[in-house]
Parts: sequence; C-alpha cells; structure tokens
Amino acid sequence: QYSAISDLDLTGAVRVDANISIKGHTRSEVKNINSFKEVERALKWEIQRQKNLLKRGKIPTQETRHWDDKRRITISLRVKEFEEDYRYFPEQDLVPITIDDKFIQKIKESLPEMPNERALRLRKDYNLSEFDADNLVIDKNIADFYETGVNADPSFGPFEYKQFCNWLMNDISRELNEQNKKIKDTRFHPNQVVDLIHHIKAGKITTKIAKSLINEMLQGISISKIIEKNGKKRISDEGFIKKKCLEVINENPKIVKDCHNNSKAIEALIGKVMGKTKGQADPGITRQMIIKFLQELEVIS
Repeated sequence: QYSAISDLDLTGAVRVDANISIKGHTRSEVKNINSFKEVERALKWEIQRQKNLLKRGKIPTQETRHWDDKRRITISLRVKEFEEDYRYFPEQDLVPITIDDKFIQKIKESLPEMPNERALRLRKDYNLSEFDADNLVIDKNIADFYETGVNADPSFGPFEYKQFCNWLMNDISRELNEQNKKIKDTRFHPNQVVDLIHHIKAGKITTKIAKSLINEMLQGISISKIIEKNGKKRISDEGFIKKKCLEVINENPKIVKDCHNNSKAIEALIGKVMGKTKGQADPGITRQMIIKFLQELEVIS
C-alpha cells in the first residue's frame, strides 16, 4: 500500500498454493485458494483427509489437489512422482540479471515513506503516543486522512491532535467496521472531524450527541445540517434543565439516598437527566444543578 503496488483489496487478487503433509508422509499441494479464510478451511479439510487415509491403513500420495470453495473439499488433479515430472528446461532468451549494491541503494532511495518511518514522524510532529501512531499507519488511507485533517486548522495543537486521533481510531473506525466499509469508500472528509471537535469545544453539542452523528457524517453531510435536521443541539436553558433534574430526583428516591458518599449514584442521576434530554442537556449545568439539589436535601455536603 505504501509502495503503491497494491490497494490491499484482496478480492480476486490472492491466489495461494498450500503444501500439507502429516507424520512425515509425502505432501499434497492444494491449489486455487483465493482468501485467507479459505486457506484455513482448505488446510483443515486436507489434514483431516490425510488422517482418514492413515486410519484406513493407506499412505497419502504426492499429488496436486484442487480446492473447491463451494463444496469445501479438495479434489485430485494430478499425481506427482519426482521433480523431473515438471520437465524444467532452461530459457535461452532470458539473459542473466546482475543486481549490485548501487542498484539496491538507488531503489531504497526512491522508496516513499514507509509505515515505521511515518509512525516515528507522527509521534514527533503531533505528539502522539507510540500506540496511536502505530495504529494510524496500519492503513495508509487512515494516516493520510489524519494528517489532512490536523493540518487543515492552524489553531490545532497537541490536545486537538489527540482528539482527532481518538475519534478516527475509535468511534469512526467502529462505524466503518459495522458498515463493512473503508474510509476511502465513503464521502467522509477530514474537515468534518475538525468541525466535530470545534462543535464539542464550543459547547454546541455533547460528546454523546457527537457520537450519534457519525453515521450521517460518513455520508458527507455537514454537522450543522445534521444538527438542524435532527434537532440535536446542546440545551443550555437552565429552566428546562432544572425541571428535568427535579423530575429525575423525584422519580428516583433510592438513588438519591445512595448519593451519600457514593459518587456513582450521583453520576447515575446525571445520566438519567441526559437520557431524558436525549443527551442534549449541557452536562456542566446538569451536574451543578443535581449537586445543588442534593445539597439542599442534605444528602451530600
């Protein structure tokens, strides 16, 4: 992928021949395997076939077999006795090729930046951890997407570099996997992640809301349009949030009682307010009000 010799789309691009032998007997060569999963299936089948032969007192013969991926069995094509059966002969029109150190060095110098080199640079340029950098460079398209995004906004610094990486490698990658898509197959643009980070930073949306937007963002729809369409703007109306906080406190007396020296119970109440508002209530205001009401009830000090 980094050398531009493959796009890593294995469909129709992989052909594997597998050699299998057990207990020191002669091998069978299985051809026509076209995926890593089929390699596993073919090996399991052929190993079991040879074991069954030995159990019946028969000796496996050296042969070439065909893997039928529909029936998931191997079929004998031809029996091989010796290497001479291939009837190798020299090709007179092929002249010897000498590869010297100078040629090798020239090739090395012409190579583009490789994954390991890029990972080291990402750590240096964007203050990323070894773990983050190594994961980004696994797929060149992901690494390209990342660098395009973080370089699109001059105001970005180490905090935003990390945030962009987190969104890309976690929630966005998870959504891509669920849709069985690669980032290059979508209309998703790096600037959309930049906008996402700015919306959260400005308090226009919560992190929970941001996560719910990713599916539509992959279709190339801007965050502002998604928010306008679905009404997912952050709610900062203190009167509205106060009403929802009181509702939650009145509906959950047991949790309220548990809030004494139990921070998890407080978080549970805040979570219920967020649930009532579909994640749109300002989490800072919500927390302040829940704590205020609990103090008034003398549940916490």
